[in-house]
Amino acid sequence: MTPLAVRVLFAAMGQHDRNGHARFRSGELADVLGSIDVTTDEVRPARRDSVSDAIKAAKRLGYITDESTVRCLVLSRHVFQKSWGSSDPCAVHG
Repeated sequence: MTPLAVRVLFAAMGQHDRNGHARFRSGELADVLGSIDVTTDEVRPARRDSVSDAIKAAKRLGYITDESTVRCLVLSRHVFQKSWGSSDPCAVHG
Protein backbone atom coordinates (compact mmCIF):
# COMPACT_ATOMS: atom_id res chain seq x y z
CA MET A 1 0.00 0.00 0.00
CA THR A 2 1.31 3.45 -0.85
CA PRO A 3 0.49 6.51 1.25
CA LEU A 4 -0.41 8.55 -1.84
CA ALA A 5 -2.87 5.85 -2.98
CA VAL A 6 -4.64 6.20 0.36
CA ARG A 7 -4.67 9.97 -0.05
CA VAL A 8 -6.25 9.48 -3.50
CA LEU A 9 -8.96 7.37 -1.84
CA PHE A 10 -9.61 10.03 0.80
CA ALA A 11 -9.64 12.79 -1.83
CA ALA A 12 -12.27 10.86 -3.77
CA MET A 13 -14.31 10.14 -0.64
CA GLY A 14 -14.25 13.79 0.34
CA GLN A 15 -15.41 15.07 -3.02
CA HIS A 16 -17.63 12.43 -4.62
CA ASP A 17 -21.26 12.71 -5.65
CA ARG A 18 -24.00 10.08 -5.45
CA ASN A 19 -22.62 8.35 -8.54
CA GLY A 20 -19.24 7.95 -6.86
CA HIS A 21 -17.53 10.46 -9.15
CA ALA A 22 -15.18 12.97 -7.57
CA ARG A 23 -14.33 15.77 -10.00
CA PHE A 24 -11.24 17.96 -9.66
CA ARG A 25 -10.16 21.14 -11.43
CA SER A 26 -6.90 21.14 -13.33
CA GLY A 27 -4.02 20.89 -10.84
CA GLU A 28 -6.33 20.43 -7.85
CA LEU A 29 -5.44 16.79 -7.20
CA ALA A 30 -1.72 17.67 -7.41
CA ASP A 31 -2.33 20.22 -4.66
CA VAL A 32 -4.23 17.68 -2.55
CA LEU A 33 -1.42 15.14 -2.92
CA GLY A 34 1.29 17.75 -2.46
CA SER A 35 3.34 18.53 0.58
CA ILE A 36 3.99 21.55 2.77
CA ASP A 37 7.32 23.33 2.44
CA VAL A 38 8.33 23.63 6.10
CA THR A 39 10.46 26.68 5.34
CA THR A 40 7.76 28.75 3.64
CA ASP A 41 4.57 26.96 4.77
CA GLU A 42 3.49 26.86 1.12
CA VAL A 43 1.90 23.88 -0.56
CA ARG A 44 4.19 22.20 -3.07
CA PRO A 45 1.99 20.38 -5.59
CA ALA A 46 2.84 16.74 -6.22
CA ARG A 47 4.73 16.10 -9.44
CA ARG A 48 2.69 14.90 -12.40
CA ASP A 49 4.34 11.46 -12.35
CA SER A 50 3.66 11.10 -8.61
CA VAL A 51 -0.02 11.88 -9.15
CA SER A 52 -0.19 9.38 -12.01
CA ASP A 53 1.57 6.69 -9.95
CA ALA A 54 -0.77 7.33 -7.00
CA ILE A 55 -3.84 6.95 -9.22
CA LYS A 56 -2.45 3.72 -10.71
CA ALA A 57 -1.76 2.34 -7.21
CA ALA A 58 -5.27 3.29 -6.03
CA LYS A 59 -6.68 1.44 -9.06
CA ARG A 60 -4.55 -1.65 -8.32
CA LEU A 61 -5.76 -1.64 -4.72
CA GLY A 62 -9.40 -1.40 -5.85
CA TYR A 63 -10.05 1.99 -4.23
CA ILE A 64 -11.05 3.60 -7.53
CA THR A 65 -12.17 2.19 -10.87
CA ASP A 66 -10.10 1.88 -14.04
CA GLU A 67 -12.04 4.74 -15.64
CA SER A 68 -10.60 7.18 -13.06
CA THR A 69 -8.44 10.04 -14.27
CA VAL A 70 -6.72 13.01 -12.70
CA ARG A 71 -9.86 15.07 -13.46
CA CYS A 72 -12.39 12.54 -12.09
CA LEU A 73 -11.78 9.76 -9.57
CA VAL A 74 -14.52 7.12 -9.54
CA LEU A 75 -14.92 5.21 -6.29
CA SER A 76 -15.29 1.45 -6.50
CA ARG A 77 -18.75 0.29 -5.42
CA HIS A 78 -17.30 -2.09 -2.83
CA VAL A 79 -15.41 0.82 -1.23
CA PHE A 80 -18.31 3.22 -0.87
CA GLN A 81 -21.97 3.64 -1.79
CA LYS A 82 -24.13 6.71 -1.32
CA SER A 83 -27.85 7.05 -1.90
CA TRP A 84 -28.22 10.82 -1.48
CA GLY A 85 -26.75 13.92 -3.09
CA SER A 86 -26.26 15.03 -6.65
CA SER A 87 -26.84 12.47 -9.36
CA ASP A 88 -25.96 14.77 -12.24
CA PRO A 89 -24.03 13.12 -15.06
CA CYS A 90 -20.27 13.39 -14.76
CA ALA A 91 -18.83 16.15 -16.94
CA VAL A 92 -15.74 14.00 -17.55
CA HIS A 93 -17.32 10.55 -18.05
CA GLY A 94 -20.79 11.51 -19.21
